[in-house]
Amino acid sequence: MKRLKLFPETFLYVFSLMAVVLLISHALFYFMMPIVYTSQKEAKFQDTQDQLINI
Repeated sequence: MKRLKLFPETFLYVFSLMAVVLLISHALFYFMMPIVYTSQKEAKFQDTQDQLINI
């Protein structure tokens, strides 16, 4: 019986591609979330500060 070489090559290609996509998406979330979180907190702080000044 002839051994198929297509499956291991395809598996490794698909697995490595999925791993790269996963790593890139995690890296984007890791670097982008603090920026978004900080800007939202600063906006909320500015709103609260404006409300306290107007009282």
